[in-house]
Amino acid sequence: SQTKKIIKFRNVENINTDMFRSDLSNTLSSISSDQSSFEQKIMRYNNEVLEILDKHAPEYSKMIRDEPDSKWFDSAYKAARSRRRKAEKTWKKTQTDNDRYY
Repeated sequence: SQTKKIIKFRNVENINTDMFRSDLSNTLSSISSDQSSFEQKIMRYNNEVLEILDKHAPEYSKMIRDEPDSKWFDSAYKAARSRRRKAEKTWKKTQTDNDRYY
């Protein structure tokens, strides 16, 4: 029987870094001039950074199947598969017989 679980993720690759940096800078300036205690500043910083992150890279949830690892899918198989994929990528770039028969 398959169990399902919910994963959360953000698409941080598409963040407009200039706008993100500007928002962070404004927040840091505002917090540093605040007269509250250190602990309050840390709490405010954490909350505001999360708000900025939500603005620029909203959090998404996705339901996935949570399957146990297969016994045959061990580290040796994983390493061999990685080498095969690397060799295939090299061959696709070069298209030479040398790289084709790894």
